[in-house]
Amino acid sequence: NPQEVAQQKQEFARHIMVQHKENEAILEQQAEHEIQHARRAAERYKALVLGRLEVQRREEEMAAEHEYHTQLANLREAACQKRAALEKQAGDLVMEYSARKAQDDMIRRNHH
Repeated sequence: NPQEVAQQKQEFARHIMVQHKENEAILEQQAEHEIQHARRAAERYKALVLGRLEVQRREEEMAAEHEYHTQLANLREAACQKRAALEKQAGDLVMEYSARKAQDDMIRRNHH
């Protein structure tokens, strides 16, 4: 009977359409699940990389700070040594002047 065939054809087409929509929804859910999984993995990797970069940054800062303190200590030591040398030189000059003055005073006293 052609009417039954047409009705079966219509039901079959409807069934195919329903199946197609169900399969599409399943596929969409799978794709969304995979996308979310990839995003979570990327976020974990990003956190790991940022953590490593933070550690590296802190290490570099500590190295720079250490270098600064070392150079500052060297600079202060050099300044101390220069000050000590200058004080010794000034002291030597004062002693030399005093000795000469004493000698000149003695010569003047002996000549008068």
